[in-house]
Amino acid sequence: MINFLRPLILPTILCLSLGMGTTAVAQSIQRPTLESFDQVTTRMPAITALQLTSEQQAQLLQIMSQAQVDLEAVMTEEQKLAFWSALNQGERVRDAVVTADLSFSQLWQLRPVMQDTQSQLEAVLTPEQQQQMESFQQANR
Repeated sequence: MINFLRPLILPTILCLSLGMGTTAVAQSIQRPTLESFDQVTTRMPAITALQLTSEQQAQLLQIMSQAQVDLEAVMTEEQKLAFWSALNQGERVRDAVVTADLSFSQLWQLRPVMQDTQSQLEAVLTPEQQQQMESFQQANR
């Protein structure tokens, strides 16, 4: 895996930690939306260990919603379908990116988006929460 994708992992996991609805036959996707923090914690229970405040949860949802829009803006409809389907089948985010077969150019476009998302996430978390998240990332590499 290309090393510059590593910063994409956590923001993308958080961004995509919700259910999806797709119609494979029509090759179209209903864009999933983040409507509650429970959607994040359902798919990524480790985030509950951070014990985020209500304000942090609201900020996180806003950051992740924008990251999702930015992520999808880079993908074709076919790639979105492959990506969301892979995630829905339990694949890890980095494997879903491979399944979506993003071009180098697309990956390069995602890099600043996910770096910005990572920075925004870190600004919301306390130093202790940042340390916990780093431990989680290390364990899941």
